[in-house]
Amino acid sequence: MSKTLRVLAAVGVLAAAWVPAAAQNLLLNGGFEASSSTTATPPGWFNLGAANGVLSYAAITTQPVYEGLRFYDVGAHGSGVAAIGEGVGQTFATLAGATYRLSFGLSGENLGSAIETLRVNAGDASMDYALTPTGSGIFARPFATETFTFNAVATTTTLNFILQSVVGTAGNNDPLLDGISVELVSAAPVPEPESWALLLAGLAGVGVVQRRCRFSR
Repeated sequence: MSKTLRVLAAVGVLAAAWVPAAAQNLLLNGGFEASSSTTATPPGWFNLGAANGVLSYAAITTQPVYEGLRFYDVGAHGSGVAAIGEGVGQTFATLAGATYRLSFGLSGENLGSAIETLRVNAGDASMDYALTPTGSGIFARPFATETFTFNAVATTTTLNFILQSVVGTAGNNDPLLDGISVELVSAAPVPEPESWALLLAGLAGVGVVQRRCRFSR
């Protein structure tokens, strides 16, 4: 193989590693549609602390629908009162070093004045979301779409949604979840500056070789 072809092949490999794959949700039952129990752990997930389940939009008619028929309530339904450390999680297959995007709908029960904080962690990332009641009444707060990216550090990754703190009366403003998805963004880590320099050097080398070939004719 000529030097030009070797450089082009190397550049092609680097470029291919940075092209995102087609979006596909890696989670099972991300919308909690495979369960109708308010106390049983939803299929595909595991509970942290009490075994809490799902609520239906049909039964909670004041709750604005995010998607589908059901949503998950972090705490209060399996145990009666939400407790710090309760939550839900799921483990799924990943590529070590790959970048993923987590998206989910987040709301709160919206009662009283309690501020409850939900911690979300996956791979190398962790985010806290503080829920402050809007004053519009219980189960009347629309879901907001939250998104962040993380890098997988192993061949499996565990996603956790955990009640981190409560200021005020516990159970009044428990976090609500719906439409959770994890999608592959890039099969390789974000390139380091040295990698970019190597790529640019390779492209420059291709140009030099081509010019030499042109002048040598």
